[in-house]
Amino acid sequence: MTQSKISGADYLLLLFYVKGSTGIIGEPIEGRTRITKMMFIFNKEIFGKLKLNKFSSEEDLPKFEAYHYGPFSYDVHEQLDLFTNIGFIEEKTKVIRKNDELDYDSDLKSIDENESLFEEQLPTVSEYRLTPLGIKYVENEIIPNLENKEQVILFLEQFKKQINTTDLRSILSYVYNKYPEYASKSKIREKVK
Repeated sequence: MTQSKISGADYLLLLFYVKGSTGIIGEPIEGRTRITKMMFIFNKEIFGKLKLNKFSSEEDLPKFEAYHYGPFSYDVHEQLDLFTNIGFIEEKTKVIRKNDELDYDSDLKSIDENESLFEEQLPTVSEYRLTPLGIKYVENEIIPNLENKEQVILFLEQFKKQINTTDLRSILSYVYNKYPEYASKSKIREKVK
């Protein structure tokens, strides 16, 4: 089998694929903010440490810029939308119990005209997970192109476990303090630091 280049979108799918704290392949990830910061940390700290694919380079990774809630990537958001639309990823909305877990990068939902403006709206977050079709794609098209597959997957599982079990405020604080240039436009910088 001939190895081919792995794109930034493929790395995103691979991070959705690996096990995390539950030990289940395809463990979901909560919220676009968490996913965006996960890919940012992957770009800055993980990609260079791992020999993932000899044909891939940093140019293949999503681009980030300073934005309202720290590093933001249109690439990552477009990839999430694309993978949801083609059935590789499913999105489910769930109620969250703590405001610390608000998903800053998600679109604000408009109030339905039939709902009372005085009813208390519970905050929600979208949970994203690979579908069976997405899992099949990763197993057949991405993993065969990895070098040192077992070591890479173990490392990525530890990374995903850390991201999924760390509260969002702590992830934001880490990113803002380590990469302050990406927090320069943040609306929540003082709350997070």
